[in-house]
Amino acid sequence: MIRYFLFVVLSVATVFIIGSQVVQQTFPNHYNDSLPSNQLESSNHGALAPLGISTLENLLYEYNNALQYDYNALVKSGIVNASTLNIRLHPNTNWNSAILATVSKGEQLDIIGEHSTWYQVSYNGNIGWVSKRFITPAIELLAIDRSGINLEIINNNSLKLTSNTPFEAVLSDNNNGKYTIYFNNMLLPNSIFDLNHFDIPLFRTFSNQLEVFTRGWTYATLIQDTETSYTLSFTPVVYQAALLELDDRQQLKFITSGRPDYSFTIEENQLILSFTNDVSIEYNALDINNSAKITEIQRRPQDIIIEAKQSVTWKVFSDSSSLTIDISNRGIKGKRIMLDPGHGGSEVGTYGRQSGVLEKDFNLNVAYLLKAALEDAGAVISMTRYDDNTVYQGKYYETYKDLMKRLDITCDFEADLFISIHADNFPADLSINGTAAFYYDGSPHSFQSRELALLLGSHVSEAIGTRWLGVKEQSFVVVQHNPFPSVLMELGFLSNRQDEAKLIDPAYQQKMAEAMTQAIIDYYE
Repeated sequence: MIRYFLFVVLSVATVFIIGSQVVQQTFPNHYNDSLPSNQLESSNHGALAPLGISTLENLLYEYNNALQYDYNALVKSGIVNASTLNIRLHPNTNWNSAILATVSKGEQLDIIGEHSTWYQVSYNGNIGWVSKRFITPAIELLAIDRSGINLEIINNNSLKLTSNTPFEAVLSDNNNGKYTIYFNNMLLPNSIFDLNHFDIPLFRTFSNQLEVFTRGWTYATLIQDTETSYTLSFTPVVYQAALLELDDRQQLKFITSGRPDYSFTIEENQLILSFTNDVSIEYNALDINNSAKITEIQRRPQDIIIEAKQSVTWKVFSDSSSLTIDISNRGIKGKRIMLDPGHGGSEVGTYGRQSGVLEKDFNLNVAYLLKAALEDAGAVISMTRYDDNTVYQGKYYETYKDLMKRLDITCDFEADLFISIHADNFPADLSINGTAAFYYDGSPHSFQSRELALLLGSHVSEAIGTRWLGVKEQSFVVVQHNPFPSVLMELGFLSNRQDEAKLIDPAYQQKMAEAMTQAIIDYYE
C-alpha cells in the first residue's frame, strides 16, 4: 500500500566553480513519511551539519580572490511544493518525532541547516525538520567584482548586471552558442564561473567583455532596465524536428535547447502543443506528404499544431533535450501498458487483518491476471517486477531508489499507460472501505490520467461491489514523475473485513482484472 504521502522530486541545484569544484547540492530523494521503523533513519545521527557556506566561501576565495561574493544569496529559504507538509521535531518519521506544525503548498520556510534528506527550518517560532523532497529551494549566487559590476543569476534563464554607477553595454550576435557583452566604459577582472543553470551554464569576464556560453541554440536579449542595470535573458529554442516511422505508430520528435515548459490539448483529430513561457520555434518545415497519420503541421508564436488524418491516440513526453509526440491508431491493440505491482521483497506493504495475506503478494497476483487479460485484448504488456523481489537490486536499498527504478523501466519501455496496483489500509478505523484511483494533477498529461483513473476505479468498484471513493489527486512518486498517463489504484482496504474477503478471493481478483481491462478498452475507444 502507498499511504497518503506526498513524494516530490526536489530539483537538483548545484553551484560549480571551474578550477576548484565546489558543490552546494541537494540530492533527489523520495522519502516515505510512514515507512516501517526498519526503513527509517534513526534520530541518533551524531552532529547535525549546517549548510556548507563557510567551506564554499573559502574555496571561492582561493579560486579567485579578485572577486567578492554575497553568501547571503545561497540557500536560505524554500517553497513548499506538496499539498501539505509536516514540520517534525527530529529528521525522521519515527513515533517520537512529533509534528510541530503543518504548512501548505506555496508557503515559504527559512532553511537554517540540513542533514541527509532533511532540511532544518524555522517557521512561526518553531525549529524543526522537513523532508527535502517537499521543498523547492531558492538558490542564488551573487558575484561582485571589484570594478563595480554585480553579476546575479535571477532565474534559470536570466542574468542581472548592476552597478553603482551608470554604464553602457552592447550584446553581440550568437556565435555557436556564445554571446559577448561589451562594456564601453568599464574594465572587468579575469574570471570564470559555472553556475550549472539550464541556459546559462558558463560565463567568464576579461578586459571589457562578459562572455556567456549557452547550451545549444538559444536567443539572447539584453535590455537596459535603468542607467545602472541590464538584464540578459535567454529563450529556449525548438530548432530541429524529425518524423519517425515505427512499426505501429509515428513519432514527431522536436529537439530543444533546455527543457521548455509546455501543455497540450486534444481537439478531435488535432493536438495543440502550447509552450507556457517564451520559446522560439525555428525548426525547418517537415516533409509529411508520405505520412500515414499526419495531414498538416502548423506553427504559431507559442504553439505547434498537428493535424491527424483520422482519429488517433496521442501521447506527449519529453526529456532534457527533446519533446516527442507519439501518434498511434485508436483501440487497445498494440498499446504498450506498464503494470506496476506495488512493493515486493522486503517491502511487504500492508497485510490482511483476518487472513494475514501480504499486500505485495496480492498486488502481484492481480497484476498477472490483468496482464493476461490485456494481452488477450491485443495490448503489449510489461511489468516492473515479475516475482517477490524489490525492483531496485543495488547494494544499498532505499525506497526512493526502488520507486525511481520503476520509472526508469517505464521510460525504457516508452509506455502508453502506467498502472500501479495496490491495496489500502487504515488501522485507525477498520470500518473505512472502498476503491480509489489516484493521479497527479501537475503534469501535462494529467487530463488523460484523470480520465483513465475514473474509468479504472468506477469499473472495478462496480464489478466487485465495493464503495467507490472517487478519483483523487496525489503526489505519489510513480504518478507525479511519470512522463506517461499514469494511475495508482487502491483496489480496497485490507484493514476492512468486507473488503479483505473480496480482495483475497481468486474469483474477485479475476473480476478486478477483467474490469480494469474493460476500462482501458473504453479509454482507447
